[in-house]
Amino acid sequence: MLEDENKKAKKDSSTDVIVIGVGSIGYRHLRYAANRYANVVAIDTDEAKLQLIHKEYGASVSAFSSLEDFFLRDGSSYSSATAVVSNLGPDHFSTVKALLEKGIQKILLEKPVSNSISTCQDLVALQRLSGASIVVGFRRRHSGIVEAVRRSANEHCGSPPTTVVVHGGGSGHVNERHSLARFCLRAI
Repeated sequence: MLEDENKKAKKDSSTDVIVIGVGSIGYRHLRYAANRYANVVAIDTDEAKLQLIHKEYGASVSAFSSLEDFFLRDGSSYSSATAVVSNLGPDHFSTVKALLEKGIQKILLEKPVSNSISTCQDLVALQRLSGASIVVGFRRRHSGIVEAVRRSANEHCGSPPTTVVVHGGGSGHVNERHSLARFCLRAI
């Protein structure tokens, strides 16, 4: 069990880490946090995920079914907390707002930032009012995939793409050839 491994290493107790949404991306954040920080909280609406987290991490990670439930049960000050928002995009604004209202000033917000430009603008306004540090996770931006799609489109379609829409699994797995073939057919 990972709980035994986690006890062996000295962990940072100066920061609480709260991971909201423990799908494929959120779970990566949770795994990283659980290995490095003493106070880690996982929040997800899926009870099966919470049971898996409890089985894998034991008491080293606290698990809650909602952000509201966490705030009700935990009377702590959150001034040193860092939150990772990796739940569904349409829920990001309300989640970030709730975190800011509780005084959490360090937030990693996974993509998509929101499901509308208006809500993104509202989020920027909230950030400016609060002075919080909100970082958006676009880690795949420098992965090389953009250049690979551009080269492949030039080679197979005869021109660079103007728009690329990618639908993949929760962990970003995509059948690139199929997607590119559909793109080329539309472009012709």
